Amino acid sequence: KYLVQQDELTQKAKGLGIAVTDKDVDARIAQIKKQYFSGSETKYKQQLKAQGLTEALLRINLHGQILSEKIYNKVTAGVKVSDAEITSTLKWMMSPQSSMRP
Repeated sequence: KYLVQQDELTQKAKGLGIAVTDKDVDARIAQIKKQYFSGSETKYKQQLKAQGLTEALLRINLHGQILSEKIYNKVTAGVKVSDAEITSTLKWMMSPQSSMRP
């Protein structure tokens, strides 16, 4: 299922002119090392091992995550929702006619 989802994302990204490079993945790994392991390569590798991950598998997972983020950012760029639209939608969702009512 994961591979099918990744293939669908890849196709959608191509249609939108979006790509994820090795440099994107490298930057995300550097960010993770800095944020969670204070830049320690040793701690980072220990955590990979504890999670049962290899760096290759992490790179594949991060590629998909970054691709999803880029698609989301592209398709939502310029989308603005006013406070009035939010209030109106919430009122409708809470109304007796709405099937979305809790």
